[in-house]
Amino acid sequence: MAELEKLQMLINGQWCAASDDAAFDCIDPSTGQPWARIPEATHADVNRAVEAALLVSASALPSLHGGPAMFRPPKSAFWF
Repeated sequence: MAELEKLQMLINGQWCAASDDAAFDCIDPSTGQPWARIPEATHADVNRAVEAALLVSASALPSLHGGPAMFRPPKSAFWF
């Protein structure tokens, strides 16, 4: 059997494995065979990812995070 591809998570612009190195096989439904190892994120990994996303969204979309509501664009403006 061929070596399984080992995938990583992208957190805060950095590719990384799960903090506890846990991973699981991803199964190809057409063959029933594993084709890759997927990192199994821990609570700490998820928290790091959410914190990084919040920092990016706060800097990229400051109009969503501050100021009076009457001066912010409607939320529907960000749906597309």
